[in-house]
Amino acid sequence: MYLTIQIEGQLVTIPENVGVNSGACNEQGANMHVVHTHSSDGKLHLEMQTDEDVELGVFFDVWGQHFDENGIFDYRVNSTHELVMYNRDVNGTLEDIDSFDNYILLNNQDIIISYRERA
Repeated sequence: MYLTIQIEGQLVTIPENVGVNSGACNEQGANMHVVHTHSSDGKLHLEMQTDEDVELGVFFDVWGQHFDENGIFDYRVNSTHELVMYNRDVNGTLEDIDSFDNYILLNNQDIIISYRERA
């Protein structure tokens, strides 16, 4: 799956190796968290030993960044700004998502998060 983040129209680069060889995952006897990146192209990798749901918020927790319906990073929803989230399907159609950090990660998703000025 891919994750794109826009803050007021500017793309945010998701760093490579988020969740790889971190202190927490090494303590668990593995070198990667269940959701992680290898490159900075926004591709999220989901590798699990069991068949459980993993929420998008887990990635942000691993990354050490704030994300929920109230905001992303240091940006908060207020009277002038909103946070919207979409999944782009294979036909390019955008589906509104309102579960934010509780959104279940699945293969072939193209997730877009945008913090923007209210229309």
